[in-house]
Amino acid sequence: MVTRIVATAAATLLLASGWLSAQDRHKWWTDEKVRREIGLTDDQAAKAEEIFHTSLPKLRGLKTELDGLEKKLSALISENKADESVIAAKIDAVERARSEMSKTRMLMLYRIHRLLTNEQHEKFKAIVDRQRARRRSGDHYR
Repeated sequence: MVTRIVATAAATLLLASGWLSAQDRHKWWTDEKVRREIGLTDDQAAKAEEIFHTSLPKLRGLKTELDGLEKKLSALISENKADESVIAAKIDAVERARSEMSKTRMLMLYRIHRLLTNEQHEKFKAIVDRQRARRRSGDHYR
């Protein structure tokens, strides 16, 4: 039972993180087809939206910070003059920022995931499985 819940949570997080990283920042809880298929209530969708919007300012700030650190690291590497220890320290700073952003995003997705019932988890996992199968077959648009 615990293994099934963990697997479903992981699948939900992976699918949602994949959708959230898509260019249009698709939010699955606003997709009528998904909502209908899993039986997502208006209240659940509203709570998911609230979680998303509460997390967004922090995520944007972390993204801005990460972009700045990556730009500085790239400039140092391009100059090809910095000591390796300086580059290593900048890489550590970039990876810490990337990790914090990822952690924040994953916690947001977990909070949204916790809104679903066990039955909704199963239905959502079926959606995840279909999407993965389509990706493997090269058909991303069904």
